[in-house]
Amino acid sequence: MVKLRFLVKKKKKSVLNRIIDFFSRSSYTAYLVGGFVRDTIMGETTKDIDISVQGDAIKAGYSLNSVLKGKAEIHKQFGTISICKDNMRIDLATTRKETYPYPGALPKITQSNIYEDLKRRDFSVNAIALCISKNNLGKIFDPFDGIGDIRRRLIRVLHNNSFIDDPTRILRALRYKNRLKFKLEASTESLLREAVSKRMLEKISKQRLMNELKLIFAEKDYLDILNDLKHYRIFTFNKRYLKNINAMEDLKYYYFLCLIGTKNFPLSNQEKKIVKDLNKLTTLGRLVRNARNNATLYFTLSVIDDKVVKIIPKVYPELKQKIRQYNSLKKNKPFIDGKDLQKLNIKPGPRFKEILTRMYKLQLNGKIKSKKMALTFLKNG
Repeated sequence: MVKLRFLVKKKKKSVLNRIIDFFSRSSYTAYLVGGFVRDTIMGETTKDIDISVQGDAIKAGYSLNSVLKGKAEIHKQFGTISICKDNMRIDLATTRKETYPYPGALPKITQSNIYEDLKRRDFSVNAIALCISKNNLGKIFDPFDGIGDIRRRLIRVLHNNSFIDDPTRILRALRYKNRLKFKLEASTESLLREAVSKRMLEKISKQRLMNELKLIFAEKDYLDILNDLKHYRIFTFNKRYLKNINAMEDLKYYYFLCLIGTKNFPLSNQEKKIVKDLNKLTTLGRLVRNARNNATLYFTLSVIDDKVVKIIPKVYPELKQKIRQYNSLKKNKPFIDGKDLQKLNIKPGPRFKEILTRMYKLQLNGKIKSKKMALTFLKNG
């Protein structure tokens, strides 16, 4: 491919060309791989560069970074190193072979050659390598016809057990399909449907599933992917509720969790709260709409996560003024507190909260306009 070979001949000293220059002069055998190669073939630009190194990738990364002078992060357990330089991320990994002890398991990794490294990848379009070492500089390795699939605009797995070995590829297939505007190759589509019918996604941890779902919402065409999730019966949810998802801003992911259910999902307490509050969205809209006074409005929303409150007017534009009103009410500090009640010889206990709540409601509704009025009201009880 002319586009790929052109990369190794460019004279401009960009980060990429400094990388190619380094490896073409070193003793390392290294390859540009993955999405960078795919996107270059398609004429797209990317800020992520993936490099496979035959041998010690961490050692190679150290040496490379002595030239790039970027910020390096090492992951010894995976044999990888990442370098950030000029808003670009360079990931170096040792060429490896992966085996799966059982469906859905994390793979066991052993060092290998570039063929095995490409063979372990998810789809043919991501299994292309360009050598940047001096011995085979510019040579393209495409053992699975990934370039042909790019031309045919197809997403194709490399073997029949691909979705069984790693069920997260089910979701990744749909991400790439929609991002690249490709189609699923016929046998790949059949294998995907088969894996879904066997409920293979239940074989992976909920954390891995959550990570893949988050990646979907980082995609520009996430809504098309969600429609595919419904089409292929990967998740069951009512599509009519997707009409609100654009209004969710940074809560889209949590809103989708509401639609599919979050049983056994390892959510933090704050995340659980957000999902719980989003589940109340329709009810909240009605309650806010019907709130006849400040106190009712305040106590309806004060128990709701602020992020959820923020998106209410996005879903219900007619409630914008009510939400502004609530945000203004939040600035009003109560005139009295527990210490004031103790000075009035009121013993601490359940009544404290009842009294303080009742007094704050009167304050919010304008019935009590100062601390002095509040204390007088309590004394006259």
